[in-house]
Amino acid sequence: MNSMNLNIFPLQFQFIQCSLINFNFNYDLFTVDCWDGSNNQPIIYHGHTLTSKVLFKDVIQAVHDYGFYASQYPVILSFENHCSVDQQKVMANHLINILGNKLYTAAVPDNESQLPSPEDLKGYVLVKVRKEILVQLYKNLLFD
Repeated sequence: MNSMNLNIFPLQFQFIQCSLINFNFNYDLFTVDCWDGSNNQPIIYHGHTLTSKVLFKDVIQAVHDYGFYASQYPVILSFENHCSVDQQKVMANHLINILGNKLYTAAVPDNESQLPSPEDLKGYVLVKVRKEILVQLYKNLLFD
């Protein structure tokens, strides 16, 4: 397993610091720390450090625009979510509105014995999040 910490890429003259892990399984995983920002806009930064704060929606736009520049294999966004419920709603809306059909939304049936392969997931962004509230909000926005 190769890992590259502190992968930094430019975004509108700012820099976003992410942890990139390339598992050599044909996908990239970005760990993104999400925090409450001003004006009800979530921000991303490495909490309690001096890193730059970047709007969540700008990062999602960058993933939309450049996430598949080098490869069509899936991009996985792993959110370390420190946001309030209100800002989680904003996050879910940005994911849906910015990523559109690039956002993987298919439910995996409970009786499924095998998950989709990286080949099946080419061109998709997958979201991994631990806070159940964001997962539920995301489902509600998609299926209501």
